[in-house]
Formats: sequence, structure tokens, C-alpha cells
Amino acid sequence: MKHWIPILLTALLTTIAADEWHVDTDADNLVKFTSETMKLEFDGVTDQIDGYIYWEGEEMFMEKSQLQMDVDLNTVETGIGKRDRDMRDRLGTDTYPITTYKGTITSVEALDSTVTAWRV
Repeated sequence: MKHWIPILLTALLTTIAADEWHVDTDADNLVKFTSETMKLEFDGVTDQIDGYIYWEGEEMFMEKSQLQMDVDLNTVETGIGKRDRDMRDRLGTDTYPITTYKGTITSVEALDSTVTAWRV
């Protein structure tokens, strides 16, 4: 038993802290996009999102941060059924039903409970 104590202490002290948060798929989630063309602007919304945020280190988002969000494009609604069907056809949702956003966290700022992501 005496030989195991230094090994156990060494293992505990060298363990890397990590955490992972997952989207609560049963919560009131909202994904919104805005489509803008020269003739038309409209919003599309869905609540079908899944994903996670992961990081290593003792503080939140300290090292090796990752995020991934998956959105079911077949559930996006714009308020007009024909436009929804045309949009799904244009996006090829029969072949690609899920869009995935991946990234790394480079800085952290205090926000309210709303997170807005922009694709650049």
C-alpha cells in the first residue's frame, strides 16, 4: 500500500482539468438566420440544434477549446411554405440535412443569455 500512495498522488496532480457543455435539446432553443438579396430579405428559424463546447485547463475556455453546433436544415421555417421548400431544394437538404458549425474559442467576454453567431 505504501508504494501506491506516491503513484496515486502523482496521477492526481498531473490530471488535466477539462469540461464539456452540451446543448439541452429539450430547452427552448432558437437558431435564426437572415437571407439578404437585392430584391428580398427574410429570416429563417428553427429550434432543432445540438452541439457542445469543450475546453481543457483549470479555467473556463483556457486551452484546446472547441465548439460544434449542428442545425437540422429540414426544420428551418421562414413563414412561407413555398419559400421553405425552395430553400431546402437550393440547400440540398435531401443530401445534406445537417449543417455543422465548428470553431475554437479565442477570447471570452461576459454576455447576457443570448449567443449570436455570425458566419464571415
